[in-house]
Amino acid sequence: YPGVAERLYRYNRRLKFIVLLRDPVKRAYSAWNMYQQLSEDSQVVANSRKLFGSDPRERAYPIYYQGEFPSFREAVSLEMESMLNSDSIESSLIRRGYYLDQINEYLKYFKKKQFLFLDFDLFKNDLDQVLAKVSTFLKITDFTDFPWNSEPRNSRAYQAPIDEELYSTLLKHFQQKNAGLEELTGLSLPWMHQSV
Repeated sequence: YPGVAERLYRYNRRLKFIVLLRDPVKRAYSAWNMYQQLSEDSQVVANSRKLFGSDPRERAYPIYYQGEFPSFREAVSLEMESMLNSDSIESSLIRRGYYLDQINEYLKYFKKKQFLFLDFDLFKNDLDQVLAKVSTFLKITDFTDFPWNSEPRNSRAYQAPIDEELYSTLLKHFQQKNAGLEELTGLSLPWMHQSV
């Protein structure tokens, strides 16, 4: 959201940030799927309508909750059109995948050493390694003796897999928008090297 990095800096310039980077197409498809499932909740729809009424840049309501729910392809097209023609903030299926732009906005205010960048796939596949990095970064006791349930949460079933042609088109777009991200973060991100 515009101005958040600056406001956080004014609040506490010593903040630390943990940035989890996921394949941006999969992240976008997951968000669209979430909107689809939330469209069945009348309270969510009412709150979205209210938010849109107070700030028309919040375009999730007219895109997702007013009329027939759009396909992923339609939602992507609507967002791309609105990014070109307005100052809209939501919905942000695509824009939230512009990781390099977002990180650079924060680096205008905070030092790079205040950031820990993590690959989402490592988080999913080796939680112990990720938690070791987090505890080192935050200078806190490690999590080795911490009892927790590491079963996945907040996962949603998809009605269908993403269209492969659309996936390739979007991935190429995100690879171009995020050129330089690996050098900045020190990560090797598999989706950045996937041929499309």
